[in-house]
Amino acid sequence: MDGASLKDVKECPSDGYSYHWFKPLPNGLYCVVTHDGKHYAVLRVDAIDEDRIGFDYAYQADGTRTFGASPE
Repeated sequence: MDGASLKDVKECPSDGYSYHWFKPLPNGLYCVVTHDGKHYAVLRVDAIDEDRIGFDYAYQADGTRTFGASPE
C-alpha cells in the first residue's frame, strides 16, 4: 500500500500476521496486532534514518479491527 494514508485502512485482517522482524519500507503502511492479540494498530512509515524510524499510527483501543476517521 505504498503512498496510502492511515485513512485508507478501514479494517485490519484477522490473521496472516508475521511474528518476526521485517524490513519496513519508506511510505509503507502496515497493520499490526499487539502481543496479547487483543488490539490492532495501523502504522505508516514516514522516514527511515540510520538510527531511527519515523511513523504515524492509529491504535484501536476497543479491541476491534475496524478503523473509522483515523488521523493522518
